[in-house]
Amino acid sequence: MALLKDISPLHAEILAGEHDADLETLRQSIAHRLKVAARENGIRPGAIVELVDDPSAGNLAGKKARVIKVNQKTVSIDLLDESIPEWKRGYRVSTRLIKGRVNT
Repeated sequence: MALLKDISPLHAEILAGEHDADLETLRQSIAHRLKVAARENGIRPGAIVELVDDPSAGNLAGKKARVIKVNQKTVSIDLLDESIPEWKRGYRVSTRLIKGRVNT
């Protein structure tokens, strides 16, 4: 596994403290970019998405869901699984768990 500092020169500079004066601006920029990237990938309210088929998704792995709200780091979803009671279908998940939009 690569060390974070070895991924890119920017990562190494941040870890070395060379951008400490800009950390809050960087955090805001990253949060904004994550939200824009989610929209560009079709992850917007009403979209049907598939969750990653990965152990990190737990019992949600591979499930399909409707997007309710896109936040900066999370997405509110309702699972499209009729076998689950309606009151148990709502989740807020990390954007990393969204595999992508499902063509309907």
